[in-house]
Amino acid sequence: MATSCRRIRHFTDHPCTREADHPSSTVAENHVQARIKRAMAEARPVKLTGKLVKTDRGHPLAELINRLERKTFPASEAFDFSDQSLWRKKPNTRILYATVTSTSATSNTKAPAYNPIIAYALYVRQGSTALLHKICVAEPFRNRGIGRQLLVYVIEERLRGCVAVQLWVDEKREAARRLYKGCGFMEMEAVEDYYGPGRRGVRMVLRLEGQGEG
Repeated sequence: MATSCRRIRHFTDHPCTREADHPSSTVAENHVQARIKRAMAEARPVKLTGKLVKTDRGHPLAELINRLERKTFPASEAFDFSDQSLWRKKPNTRILYATVTSTSATSNTKAPAYNPIIAYALYVRQGSTALLHKICVAEPFRNRGIGRQLLVYVIEERLRGCVAVQLWVDEKREAARRLYKGCGFMEMEAVEDYYGPGRRGVRMVLRLEGQGEG
């Protein structure tokens, strides 16, 4: 099934903190790059573009993303992508999202204004460091490599010049942890009750010292 991808601006209230510099060997760096390339080769094709879309409260795109967000994450973790106060404060935060491309419309059938959103990645960049907040894939489209391709696309295309990408993930979300590890992220620490009582958070970091712009 063909898909297309666009990007919209958004703010999240979690800060993107710069990681302390750690020495890394050339061997380790090459190993990370090899894992990223392997992940790219394994990802199934998803057509991606970088079109910027302004969304206002009540805009169909924001509502479509909100709908998927609420279905996937508990209320304590869900963002409201139509909240204008969020948009104004940190315009450097982005959402890369994938939609199903309809191929069944005919001359007598009016195509929908906006195709269903099946996946999105939320991230913010500050200087040479980036924070990946979440990758979400609608349940019917999971296990097709879409999440992997979104992650690789963000790393390879949208975060050029970054030296590190960090994220937090619920320890019990094993599929997400496998995805991140497969793309070169390493687990650095675990924090008790990070997501709430009894829910441990794991901080993962991908170092991209060889990704500088130039």
